[in-house]
Amino acid sequence: MIQSILTDHGALYGLVNNAARLEPGTPFMDVSLAQWRRQMDVNLDGCFLGCRSGLRAMAPAGGGVIVNVSTAAARLVVPDAAAYCVSKAAVLTLTRLAAKAGGPLGVRVSAVLPGAIDTPMLWRNLREGQAPEELRAALERMHPIGRIGMPLDVVNAVLFLCDPANDFITGAELAVDGGQIVG
Repeated sequence: MIQSILTDHGALYGLVNNAARLEPGTPFMDVSLAQWRRQMDVNLDGCFLGCRSGLRAMAPAGGGVIVNVSTAAARLVVPDAAAYCVSKAAVLTLTRLAAKAGGPLGVRVSAVLPGAIDTPMLWRNLREGQAPEELRAALERMHPIGRIGMPLDVVNAVLFLCDPANDFITGAELAVDGGQIVG
């Protein structure tokens, strides 16, 4: 994909690593190695490959911005989503490493940590027999702002990090979680 962008447009200036796999509802002791590896493969390895390719593509153009999408769950620890939490916490360390590598190349790398965002992935947390309104209310209580997020909340944070006016920001972890991390 990056090669196609370079071929069609000559340069790459921005990249958002936004792939995620969540397999909720499995207690830690019941997580299979296959489940663990599937989530690490998408959530961490995919982000690593995006960062590496992005840095390589942006360096010749004199810089750019990479934003990795992690999650507030990387800081909160959700017991029945162990592989997801660990993989997304590792994305935060990867972000700092990529920021360090990218700095001399003019590439800024930061991460956003969304809380509960109203997307199809969020609704996979709905348990059998649970009404959607019940899940929504429980999630809203977890966010001091009193609501779950919308995709545009995350988009706005990503745009902020990509804005050239914010060119002194790199290695940052921007919570987009309605205060969920601070509880």
